[in-house]
This record gives sequence, structure tokens and C-alpha cells, in this order.
Amino acid sequence: MTAAVGERHPWTLGIALNTAATYHAMGRYQDTCAMSRETARRATETLGEGHPLTLAARLAFAADLGEAEGGQDEARTVRQTAIGTLEAQLGSKHPQVLAAWQRTRPVWDFEPLPV
Repeated sequence: MTAAVGERHPWTLGIALNTAATYHAMGRYQDTCAMSRETARRATETLGEGHPLTLAARLAFAADLGEAEGGQDEARTVRQTAIGTLEAQLGSKHPQVLAAWQRTRPVWDFEPLPV
């Protein structure tokens, strides 16, 4: 995908988010943190602070940091900021917001998200 459309295309970012989720499920938290950090950075620069994919990437990064040794404080800060933005956009009862509070690691499904 990177070769076809570039590393900043939303589909490439979504694939990176989902690949990091696979690493997370395998317990490869250090690898996952590096990939998640980079995905969140690229999503922010490309799509903006409040884009749903950017927020999903940040929440995923927080989940990965929370599992990595020594990352809990940074994870808390990243998670709270992302959830605050998500709540402001979608409301506190939206399923994505509730999942974020439950620390469910997001994945991207490539379908338009219902708002």
C-alpha cells in the first residue's frame, strides 16, 4: 500500500494501525509502540488533530504504551487527550468514546464511521 499510494494515505495509515494491533495481540509491545507512535504522528500531520483515524491511532498508541514497560504515565496523558477530543466531537455516550474509556484498543475497519 505504501508503494501504491504513499505512507500518508488514510488506507496506509489504517493498515499500519491494524498491523500494530496484531503485534499488540502477539505481546510485541516495544515493536507495537514504535509503529503506533509513527502512525499517530503521520495521521496527525496528514489528517489533523481531530480526525477519527488520528484519534484511533492515538488511543491505540496509548494502549500500547500502557502495556510497555515504563510507558504508563505517557499512556495516561495520550489517552486522556484523545478521549477528550473524541468526547467533544461525538458526545460522552458514543460507542467509540465508551470503548476508549474501557481501554479497548481500536482498529480501523475502512468503512465510513456512523456519527
